[in-house]
Order: sequence, then C-alpha cells, then structure tokens
Amino acid sequence: MPLGLLALTLIYFWPQVVGGQALYWGDIGLYFLPMQTFLKTNLTAGRVPLWNPLILCGTPYVGNPQTWPLYPFAALLAFVSPTQFINLTVAAHVWLAGLGTYLFSRRALGLTRGAAALAAVTFMFGGQLVSKEQFPNMVQAAAWLPWVLWALDRLLRTWRVRDALVLGMVLGLQLLAAHAQMTFLTLYLAAAYGVYVVRRGPPAPIMGSQKLGNGSSSPLWLPHYWGRGGLLILAFAVAGSLAMGQLLPTVGVVHDAARQKLSFGTVNRFYLSPNQLANFVLPNLHGSPFAGDWTARGNFWETCCYVGVIPFALAVWGVWNNRAARFWAIVFGVSLLLALGGNGLLYRLAYWVLPGFRAFHDPARCLLPACFALSLLAGVGVSRLRANRVLVAGLCLLAFADLAHFGRTLYPLVSPSLLSPVSPNVARVQADPDVRTGQARILAPTEGVWLRFTNYKNFGQDTPNYQALWADTLTPNLTMRYGLPDAFGYEPVALKNAQSAAGGVAHAFETKSTPEEQSAAAGEAGALGVKYVSLCRTDPPPPDLPGLTVVRQAKTLRPPARVFLCRNLRWQPRARLEDGKTPVMLTQNGPDGVTLTWTSPRAGRLILADTNAAGWAATLDGQPVPIHNFGGSLRALEVPSAGPHRAEFVYAPEAWRLGLYVSLLTLSGLCAAGAFAGTRKFTRRGGIPRPSGE
Repeated sequence: MPLGLLALTLIYFWPQVVGGQALYWGDIGLYFLPMQTFLKTNLTAGRVPLWNPLILCGTPYVGNPQTWPLYPFAALLAFVSPTQFINLTVAAHVWLAGLGTYLFSRRALGLTRGAAALAAVTFMFGGQLVSKEQFPNMVQAAAWLPWVLWALDRLLRTWRVRDALVLGMVLGLQLLAAHAQMTFLTLYLAAAYGVYVVRRGPPAPIMGSQKLGNGSSSPLWLPHYWGRGGLLILAFAVAGSLAMGQLLPTVGVVHDAARQKLSFGTVNRFYLSPNQLANFVLPNLHGSPFAGDWTARGNFWETCCYVGVIPFALAVWGVWNNRAARFWAIVFGVSLLLALGGNGLLYRLAYWVLPGFRAFHDPARCLLPACFALSLLAGVGVSRLRANRVLVAGLCLLAFADLAHFGRTLYPLVSPSLLSPVSPNVARVQADPDVRTGQARILAPTEGVWLRFTNYKNFGQDTPNYQALWADTLTPNLTMRYGLPDAFGYEPVALKNAQSAAGGVAHAFETKSTPEEQSAAAGEAGALGVKYVSLCRTDPPPPDLPGLTVVRQAKTLRPPARVFLCRNLRWQPRARLEDGKTPVMLTQNGPDGVTLTWTSPRAGRLILADTNAAGWAATLDGQPVPIHNFGGSLRALEVPSAGPHRAEFVYAPEAWRLGLYVSLLTLSGLCAAGAFAGTRKFTRRGGIPRPSGE
C-alpha cells in the first residue's frame, strides 16, 4: 500500500515533480521561495544561517516560527533548487499524510486495506491539505497529524516505553516542521482521542476487518496510573527535547515580537461562511480564482475543504450505520463549528477559554481535523458496504481521479526559469556600488502592490510578464532572491522594534500618511540606510515627500498606476560614525557577523543601521563592549578615542546553542534506543542462523 499511495502521489504532482513546473502565486513567491533561496545559499556555503540580514534591517532566521532549518527534510535543499525543494517537500508530505492515515485507520478503526486506502486518498488529496501547498510548512506539519494519533493509539494500547518514545519522536518532528497552529490543532485532537480511548476502551473492529492491536501480550490497562502518566510525560519530554533547537530560539523571538496577543477581530480573519458549507462537495460553487470568478468572502484556499462526492456519501453512510464511528462524527461537527469563527459561538468561547486560540489567525484552519474525520468516516462507510476488493479499488480510483481533476485548478504553475527575472529596477539597484558593498538598502511600501499582484479573486496567470512586473516593484520579500537588503519586509512574526521602525517609515511614504509624516519620511528612511525607495502610485511623488528624486518609472499591473524608483537624497551609509563624515569600511558582511574598520578623528559613536536584538555581541579592537540602542531599533557602540579601530558584531544566541545541544543529545538517545531495541529483537529471534554443517 505505501507504494500504491506513492504512485498516486507522483501522478497527482507529476507536473511539478517530474515536469519541472513550479508554484509561484501568493506566499510561495512572496515568502517561502525567497526564504528557501536564502537558506540554500547558506547551506551551500556550509552554514546554517542564524540571522537574516535581507529584510527589516535584519531579523532572526533561526527561531522564526515559519522557517525549518533543523527539520530533517531541509537537508535535501543542499542538493536541489529551492523550487524543486518546495515541490518535493509538498509531494513527500502529502504521501506521508496518506500513509499515516492508512496506518491509523487500520489500527484504530480496524478498517480493511481497501477502506483504509480510501480514507488515505480522501485526506491526502482532499482540498483542505493540498490547497495549502503555497504554505509548505503547513503541509509538513499537517502531514504528521495522523502519525501523532497513530503513535498515541499504540501507546494507549500497550503502555510501553518504546511506544512513548515513538510518540515523542513523531510529535517532535511535527514541531520541527514549523507550523505551530497545525501542532496546536493536532494536540487538541490527540487529547480528545486519548480521553475517548481511555473512557471507552478500544473500539470494536469494523465488520470484516482486521483484528485490532499489534499482537502484543502487554495489557491495555495497567494498574499503576502513575506509570501511564509517566509514559505520557516521557513522550512530551522527548518531543520538546528533539525540537529544542527550534523551540528555544522561537520562544525568544516570540517574546520580542509585535504579534503576541491578537484581538478577536484580528484572529477572525478567514472563516467558513454559512454559504460555503457546501464546499465539501461543491468546491466551485462560488467560483475559483484560477478561473478568475471567485465571489465568496476572503480567499479560496483557507475554506477549501472538498473531499469528493463519493467519500462524502460514504462518510454519511458510515455514521448512519455504525456507532463506533460517532466519535469521529463529533470531531467533524465540533471542528466545523469552530471553522465558522465569529458566525458561531463555539470559536468565541474557545478564544476566551482555551489556551492557544488567541495566538493564531483564521478559524477556517479548523477544517483540517474536520476533513480528517470525514476521511476516516468514508473508510468506515466502505467497510459497511461489504463490497469485494474490485469494487473498493474502483471507488478509491474514482475518488482519486475526482480529487486529482479538482487539484489541477488549485494553483497556476510556471517554469522555474521565469521566476527570478532581473527586471530593470532590480538591475539598477544591483549595479549601485553602495548596495554591492552592503552600505545601502531599498524600501518598497506595499501600498497598492500586494493586492495588485495577489488578487484573491483572480490569480491572473495569463498576465504577460507577470514575474518581471512584480520584480520591478521591489516588493518585500521578492528582493531576497537577488540578495538585495531591504529595510522593510513581510514577516508574520517580526521583532517589535524592527516592525515599528520599518513599518512606520514605510507608512510615511504612503498616500494616506499625514504631511508631517511625509516630510520626515526620506530622512527617517535614510537613517536606516535606505538609498532607493520604490513607490507604486498613479502620480509621481509629490513635493510633500522631499528628498526623493525619480530615477526611473515603469508600467505595472492595472494602469494608470506606475512604479516610481526614487533615489533618496537623504541616504546615510548603513555603517557610519555619528558625525556623518568619517568613512567606515565593511570588511566582512555575513548573515551572522559584521566587521567594520575606520579611523576616528575623535571620540564618538559608531552606528550600524541593523536591528538591535538579543543574541548580538560586539567587540571593539578585540575587547567586548556593550551594544547600545540607537534610534529605537538600531545598534551603536561608544568609541572612546581617536585613531584606527576595528569592530566586530557576532550573532550567537545562547538559546540556539543550548537548544541545538539538547536536540542533538535527544536524537542520539533515540538512535541508541532504536539500535538497542533492534538488537534485542534480533537476539530474541536467535541471531544469524548458522550453516547446518557447523
């Protein structure tokens, strides 16, 4: 069955995995492809980047909740291109999700092979999972949901140490996959399933299916409850320890981030509207952005939950005729009510009562457990049909064909060769010597740009020169692909000081800003090292924006708006002395370290227009010195005397060192435990048989 599911996965993702086509629309092009390009550049150089200097005047890379440098699959990036990596990680994790669903269906519900295969096909290719392929980390983390439940089910049936270790390893991998919201939903579902199994005992097998369990002689219910609790604690300890290299730095970033507690209005961003309840069987009832006729509220992919008519009908049949499936019917109902967001009372109650709901956007993502439950119920329905293998195989193939046909219109694809065009504005900025030496940045306010190129209603995949037009806007984070440093940036969890400084300056250039903000905009941007400002507007920058001179203007989508590339006449070098006259040389300009040399005419202050954050340390002429805050977000050193000087800034947060050490130690322990278990099993079977002549 694993090979069968793999074959279906290859067929589904053939244009990407084999045909070489690439995703580009939305967050893939704006965020994940630039981030993976940055990671590949550093992995090729033999290092894991801790700091990202290319957006927001610098921001942590390790500890960013949306990146996954320690996830095992990330090692593949060293050998393939970023576009190939995204294609492969999405396809591999869709297959992984299907395999986990198959195994969980067999173990927990006792489904036949054919019924479990239908459940796997429905979940792995259903709209809720594959529609998230523009968020690779979401697919990665969601793929581990059935595996966590499978491992938990094993533990609850055997209460063995090795099963606790397996559960901890699987949950740790989900944490490393780097989408906290998917882990959060998984943990709530796992808790509910655990309570159900403990209270009800193991469910009876579906008629005509395999015997439940793994044949172990270990009793299901041990008399020592503290022992069971200890095994659960062990599992969570292993998960946290394995992911500690990701978790510890993330805690530091989130602590200093602008996004900590979200209002209900902010959380309730994308939800399933009552008029979209038919999405489970009628995915294009409100049109599709691929066809350019999407009419529903919000975007298409958050509320996409198509499972196919056949699986949905079988799920209804399974619930109607089987009491053992009622738990999953309840899971579906509760998840559906949560997905309604503010349209129902349940999500409001969860927001105020349950931990975690205040930290994440988009109630519609609660559709993930709902679709998983529907997939299992579809498998139950097949089992209740008592059909022969040929009919069950036919139902699986029909369900796959339907879902694969739907999947062809989820997102547009393009040749990777078209994804990073060197547009005229990119070429002009790249040619500037101050940009090449690391002394100058760009800034591109997103006003009028984001919705112009990522319209929820219409993908616009037939737009001529789409990639070149978008690159010409210098929109953050597109410029990361070209190695261009940006004072602004698109970062869901940004440091508070960086977001405040860069966001405030970017807002000052927008048409809705006040005259006072506009008059100070160029000077404030110049203090951040911004030499070029890209504005998307109908008219050239007005006199209320003094300090800017237009060096190029170009067409963009939806005329009469144009892109105006402006030089900032109030630019100040990124590394400078406070007097503004003495030149400072950047002799080393890496992601995690900067070295500066200069000759001071007198005592003063050195300014480095990079984000000041915990984890940075500095030396002046070889002696450790404190880093002072300058301008609310930048770094500065006190220079006590005249003469030649050398300063070094190094980013090496203790949370990263400690977390990485714990992760590696835990990994070593799991490998040792696996080797011990394998050796013991081999020994019990009598070892290597000897030839009969000896």
